[in-house]
Amino acid sequence: MTPEEAKGMLIEMIGSEAVYHPDKERALYVRDWTGAVFTGKGQDKVKAMKPGHKDEKGNYSEESLLTIYRPRETEIEKDQLIRLHNPFTCVPAGAVASTFDKVRRTDGIEEAIIVEGKEEEIAADLKDFYGGMSLKDWCFEAQQMAAFSDPNSFAVFEFEPIYSPAGATIGVNTYPVIFNSADVANFKYKHGKLYWFLGEHTRYEIHNQEQVKLSTFYFYAKGFGWCFREVYDVRAMIEMDEEIVVIEVENNKPRIFAVSFKDMMTTAIPVARVGGAYPDPETHGETRIGPLHFAEHQFHDLIRDKSLVDVLHVLHAYLQKYAYAPECTYEDPNLSRCDEGYLHDVENGTDH
Repeated sequence: MTPEEAKGMLIEMIGSEAVYHPDKERALYVRDWTGAVFTGKGQDKVKAMKPGHKDEKGNYSEESLLTIYRPRETEIEKDQLIRLHNPFTCVPAGAVASTFDKVRRTDGIEEAIIVEGKEEEIAADLKDFYGGMSLKDWCFEAQQMAAFSDPNSFAVFEFEPIYSPAGATIGVNTYPVIFNSADVANFKYKHGKLYWFLGEHTRYEIHNQEQVKLSTFYFYAKGFGWCFREVYDVRAMIEMDEEIVVIEVENNKPRIFAVSFKDMMTTAIPVARVGGAYPDPETHGETRIGPLHFAEHQFHDLIRDKSLVDVLHVLHAYLQKYAYAPECTYEDPNLSRCDEGYLHDVENGTDH
């Protein structure tokens, strides 16, 4: 793919409103579900998008992970269920996450960098990759965080030149940018390798006393990239390396972009998946799931059963009030009179 072919493809995608990959809804559900299970938060808000919970039109139920099993309850009862629920899924999920650290501490792994004449320079760069972490440590941190929060994240490795006081380029600074599943617009794999990637960041600006949502698209392919920064008006101020491109949109008003080209200074596409090591069967492997998803049904059972226990404990098992009975006047011929439930044996001093 040449840069001009990529530019034309992106213009066509925006114009036909076919920017987003078809499995984006599923990827967002996996993000929400994974976060709700791992942290215990939001289980009353994440929709139960699971097989068997669709209506006759094929739409998923509007019920959440917490209320999907209580369809006959009133809104008052559901509010009570949500209020009393104390999530427990984070306990087994945390046990799974702890195994990731064991991989980092595995002994007997040898690392080698073989680049003639630049071993020390490259080793120094890898040791101080980002935020004081080595490249290996950063990869472990990013992979673990994404696996248990957003398995369909991507990492883009950006480059910026380092200048001397005189203005000469003396080096290159490499840094990662994480695109979570909400910011991943589209991508394509070819022969099992990432062919191109399209990310999106949105922002809001005030124009004519109205809030306007504008997008910036970041396109990456092998060796180059494009930035399509949406602007409100063709008269908007742009950078020297940008050009204004007006894209006609089907059944909508035109969109205006300040477009710039970027030489990625690499022979490979500087983008990689983060966190999702397992192909999602529901999307035929186009998207990913995290390790917690293999126990999806068991986690749903845990959410259901724990919420039931919370309600039963508070409403039925918890001591609500004291009730006083009449004083007992029972007397035993061989023992003494009942004293607060005890019969005192006058012969040996024991209570019965």
